[in-house]
Amino acid sequence: GGDTLTATGMVLGTPDYMSPQQAFGREALDGRSDIYSLGTVIFEMLAGRRPFIGTTPQAVLAQIVTEPVPSVRSIRAEIPAHIDEIVSWLAQFSSSARTTSSNTLNTSAASASTRITMPLSPPPNRGTRLA
Repeated sequence: GGDTLTATGMVLGTPDYMSPQQAFGREALDGRSDIYSLGTVIFEMLAGRRPFIGTTPQAVLAQIVTEPVPSVRSIRAEIPAHIDEIVSWLAQFSSSARTTSSNTLNTSAASASTRITMPLSPPPNRGTRLA
């Protein structure tokens, strides 16, 4: 009957990729939370590590709700500035500052891709391989 798997205010998801709004569990979520998560995934792809490092999920969540996602260039200086700007734009702390339009996202990605003038080396190997 009345049993549910989740409750209002309950936080679900992988902490490393949660938006601050999802981590707080207080705000109705929309696509902008997913945009933040996309920014953190792209950050990891470029930097070779997640934006926030902690020994426990709670430590990671504490950073998510108190700190901005670091600049990719602070970890890998060879990343072009305009790519770093896109990652920062996607992973902005405030959900109201993130885009809700896939067209805007597509236009930004297309613009950035035309400005890449050098091949990027892969991020440092973290010793994990997908099977």
